[in-house]
Amino acid sequence: MQGILLRLAAIALITAMSAIIHQLAKTLPVGQIMAWRSGVATLVIVTFALRFGGAQSLVPKHLGNHAIRGLLGGLAMAFSFTSLAFLPVANASALGYLAPLISLPLAAWLLGERMTRWLVVAAMLGLLGIGLMLWAELERPDFSRGSLIGMGAGLGFALTWAMVRIHVKRMSSHESAASISLSFALASMAMGLVTWPFGWNGLTSTSLFLLVCAGLLGAFGHILSVEAVKRVKVSTLAPFDYFGLIFALGIDAVVFAVVPGTLAFLGMVVIVVAGLIAVLQEARAQRHTVS
Repeated sequence: MQGILLRLAAIALITAMSAIIHQLAKTLPVGQIMAWRSGVATLVIVTFALRFGGAQSLVPKHLGNHAIRGLLGGLAMAFSFTSLAFLPVANASALGYLAPLISLPLAAWLLGERMTRWLVVAAMLGLLGIGLMLWAELERPDFSRGSLIGMGAGLGFALTWAMVRIHVKRMSSHESAASISLSFALASMAMGLVTWPFGWNGLTSTSLFLLVCAGLLGAFGHILSVEAVKRVKVSTLAPFDYFGLIFALGIDAVVFAVVPGTLAFLGMVVIVVAGLIAVLQEARAQRHTVS
């Protein structure tokens, strides 16, 4: 039970961070937000690692694997933040739930894991959910090119995050969680800093406060998620990730006064159902492997 509560707390923190990113993106470029968010997260990761794991937990064993993880993670963050800049928090979050649907076929291809008919059904449902959400965006009276950019970025996030999941699965057998987290944070910060010459905006006290909060929420959300995994199997925790959509819908309604239309909400539900089928199939496959 403790692990499940930790996972739910982590999801709440990450969803709150997403809401802050959505607000910040109205006045700041994505690269600037990435650099600040990742810079603050780096300080938190290093502090916790030195306190609880020692400096050795931060040392990578295979730099090449960390470089790939950092690049993929940085791209995923850029796509995610871009999606949040153009879409409501719930819409962007729902697109992110496509990652399990993509990661399982990738696992079958790259890791030799078996595909089932249920995974094919889940993939088809996921495509249906995307179609419903896209149609809902096209029907909105305030539809703009930004909506398509947000949808495209959300799909890019799902694809790159699925690749991250597969790569981290390979790395976790010989790399510490602290070193994996640090390489992600450093790479994301570097990718954000590269955008500095293209123009960053001046910071107000409010935007600076929100940037620091985003970094802290993201870092502590990741730490709580890792702690949850230590206590409960990933396959048990995975279905609880979808509570994030409930949190996101609540934030959109209360903070931003945005309520999804019928088609958009139906698309989110279909994607969630598809994602749940995928993670439950993954859990079943893991049980068969163990037995």
